[in-house]
Amino acid sequence: MHSLSQFHYDTALSANPHALRSLCELVGPSNILFGIDFPFAPEAISQASVQGLARFDRFDEAALRLIERDNALALLPKLRERMCMGATTAPAGASGC
Repeated sequence: MHSLSQFHYDTALSANPHALRSLCELVGPSNILFGIDFPFAPEAISQASVQGLARFDRFDEAALRLIERDNALALLPKLRERMCMGATTAPAGASGC
């Protein structure tokens, strides 16, 4: 079980309360990344995933920011460099840049 808690997991086709509760038993928000299966999943499924993640009662604003942005930037330093290039100041409460 410990080994499984070291992986990162995405929310593609899994942003529903049952799957997310199970995932939260295994890892915290710092090991979860936003994901959808666009263009392979229909747009309605992608929209439902976004809404399901936003409505999940165990994720506060800070957890959602990790899942939706900051975890990916931490794992992909070149993306972080490109996104933060030219940024002089970060918005209040922002991390990553």
